[in-house]
Amino acid sequence: MSAVRFTSLTRSMIGGIRRLALLVIGGCTLAMSTGGTHAQAANESPAPTSREYLLKAAFLYNFAKFTTWPAEAFPSPQAPLRVCILGEDSFGAAMESIEGKSIKERPVAVIRIAQVSDAERCHILFISTSEEERLRAILDDLHERPILTISDMPNFARAGGTINLKTVEDQIRFDINVDAANAADLRLSSKLLRLGNIVSTGAM
Repeated sequence: MSAVRFTSLTRSMIGGIRRLALLVIGGCTLAMSTGGTHAQAANESPAPTSREYLLKAAFLYNFAKFTTWPAEAFPSPQAPLRVCILGEDSFGAAMESIEGKSIKERPVAVIRIAQVSDAERCHILFISTSEEERLRAILDDLHERPILTISDMPNFARAGGTINLKTVEDQIRFDINVDAANAADLRLSSKLLRLGNIVSTGAM
């Protein structure tokens, strides 16, 4: 079973991550240790931004670039691509770095939601570890909706989520549940599939 290291990403993905990292670093003070101290951005939200979640925000942005949604998932050609966070927000200012950027000529909108019933307007849904106890109910509610579900909680993809971000020895890796993507009518680029570790629901 293979796992992809951050340094082995395609040039386009790694370039996007670096550009986003520079943007956030230029706008606030960051703690550069994934497991350590956080620094608060001056005059910003009190939520800190760690290097870990700066990278994860960039991964979300790049996952969107390698995903195709069904046309009916958008009410109009100009409608934004909505990236939502369900539960506690660990991203801090990092998510603001991708808001307003364009993906396939659609602006990215970042939305924080408190309950899964609000996810119907989302295209990407990051499910926080704070929601782990009710994950089964959340995934059941989202079943077959055209929403790319992502989380960093353990075994998320094997539980039926689409992409599971993992931090191992300071490296960002990810599992992909292709069956979950197909059930949601999402088409993932072959480039993304080559980078991810493919898993099945329930397989351990």
